[in-house]
Amino acid sequence: MSAVRVAALRPVVFALCAVACGQTGEGGVESGAAQAPEPASAPSPPGGPAAWVGSSEPSPTSAPSAPALASSSPAALGPPGMVRVPASVFLMGSPAGTGNPEERPLHERVVAAFFIDATEVTTARYRACVSAGACKTTLKSDDFCNEHRAGKDHHPINCVDYASAAAYCAHVGKRLPTEAEWELAARGTDGRTFSWGEADPTTKTACFSHPGGTCPVASFAPGAFGLYDMSGNVWEWTSTWFALFPEDPEHGERRVFKGGSWSRRWPKWLRVKNRSHWQPEKSNSWLGFRCAQTVLPLECPADAAPRSRGAGCERVRGEPTCGPERGWNGSECTRLGADGRPSATAEPRFSAAEIPDPSEPISVARSPQDDPDCVKSYPGKPIAYRWTGNTWEARVKLVKERGCTRRDNGARWVGACCRS
Repeated sequence: MSAVRVAALRPVVFALCAVACGQTGEGGVESGAAQAPEPASAPSPPGGPAAWVGSSEPSPTSAPSAPALASSSPAALGPPGMVRVPASVFLMGSPAGTGNPEERPLHERVVAAFFIDATEVTTARYRACVSAGACKTTLKSDDFCNEHRAGKDHHPINCVDYASAAAYCAHVGKRLPTEAEWELAARGTDGRTFSWGEADPTTKTACFSHPGGTCPVASFAPGAFGLYDMSGNVWEWTSTWFALFPEDPEHGERRVFKGGSWSRRWPKWLRVKNRSHWQPEKSNSWLGFRCAQTVLPLECPADAAPRSRGAGCERVRGEPTCGPERGWNGSECTRLGADGRPSATAEPRFSAAEIPDPSEPISVARSPQDDPDCVKSYPGKPIAYRWTGNTWEARVKLVKERGCTRRDNGARWVGACCRS
């Protein structure tokens, strides 16, 4: 896509992403946890090969023991506690007409081989970094911040801003993963919807809809590549600045984070393709991280070589891979015509219904079908309403003015629970 077209769409996407990127909480992504049963371990789902190579992870203090993690084959040996993800070319994002608008277009990404932590960084490991003087103590932004809670050593560190996450990874000789690395590791080689496969999450397969905060890392069966908690537990910072696909800018205003968390109650937030973003200085109890490390010497997939500028690999032979019913027209992937040739022009990225209209009046209506969820999840606010039209920011402003609590978002609406 041309730079001019991307620039023209950027304001639209930032408006859309207040909804599609999951920003359902006060100023950020999460709003609050609902009451739900405690999670339990589940049978292993179909997944990629486990390549976890051992760990020096401290034992949990008062948390239940995590299941034993798989060992790697000799060919996959790497840093302790990390999984090796092979060099790959994959289609990132969502096809036209599917997913959230900012996940489009489906496009090729070339990724060098890398290692990624088998689990999210734990509270005990982060405390050790604080003790060494390399990390700062996390803020206690709410009652679920694990560094300030007893018995949470084996839980993921949370309430951590981007700089603190990056500092920890640097301290242990690693870095934060890029968004492309994270998505590849979570989706596996088969492009699954959630890290374990296609089935919607339950409290037996992931740490989500969990009222008590986070779960101990590796409490549930692993997903692709033998990785734990890529869907659920805490959202995870990546090093990527948010921008329209296929842009990958060196600078920006917000960093991308992925994966969903313990406080999400709807499966859609745990999809591996979902793109959330926030200002780097922000933190919350649903946000943590894991680290990555480049395999050296650099390993690029077939038809790719080290970038002439910057890190990573780039295609040097052949045409980029396109999605279903698409072909490369010399500059981008477009729909194939009746003659089997790709169109000279791309189809619209967004439908008219997905583009916010700041001049549109906002309508408010009762949504009684959501009352049971309000009664269960937001005590004292049993009445459900839905605000539709205009922009996400304008709808949220009205929700706040009425003293209601947001419960979910759609492309054109905000649902909330109110006292009356």
